[in-house]
Amino acid sequence: MLTTHRLKQIALVLLLSLLCNGFWKLEEMLRCHPTGHYTISWWQKISPLERVVWFLRDQIEGYD
Repeated sequence: MLTTHRLKQIALVLLLSLLCNGFWKLEEMLRCHPTGHYTISWWQKISPLERVVWFLRDQIEGYD
């Protein structure tokens, strides 16, 4: 069950993603790397703000 706190976290991740990348970039990020497991080359190619978005997304979804 989603709590209010969890919904706020999800909204924050979506807002950050939309602000820094636009909707198409958010979709591309989610499509090209859905597992949450990073490779070094992939991680180095994304911007610092995108790294924050991925970190928050992993926290919400429960990845280590």
